[in-house]
Amino acid sequence: ACVSTSLTNTLNAIGKIRTTFKLMLMWTSLTWLLMPLLGLRFGYLGVSLAVGIIATSSLVTVLAVRRQVHFSFLGSFKTSLISSAAMFVFLLPASRLSTSLYQVIISGTVSGLIFLIMVYLLEGKAFMKQTLSYFKSGHV
Repeated sequence: ACVSTSLTNTLNAIGKIRTTFKLMLMWTSLTWLLMPLLGLRFGYLGVSLAVGIIATSSLVTVLAVRRQVHFSFLGSFKTSLISSAAMFVFLLPASRLSTSLYQVIISGTVSGLIFLIMVYLLEGKAFMKQTLSYFKSGHV
């Protein structure tokens, strides 16, 4: 939803309202068709399967926007994915060793710091400059 919402907003911003309308019709139709059919056939698992299929259909939105605006879909997730992977590598063994609430809090804090350090290493000064300007502007 976070990807498709941003991309449909992009289509709206560049005046492609008709494309957004067609996408909304597609998602509504998929929801009305797949949820009851798969839900009745497979129960809760069917509803989950329907949600997965509907979520996968967001790739249509990516293709629609790429026809209009050049952007790197994977490039926008690269830093987050690498930083999350580094955090996971720390958290997997740490979660097995954490036996108290205090250790869980410490592990969570350290993993958050690992994430931020990785973002800084990958994005460097641009990240810090953007973050500082955000806080100085009073948005928080």
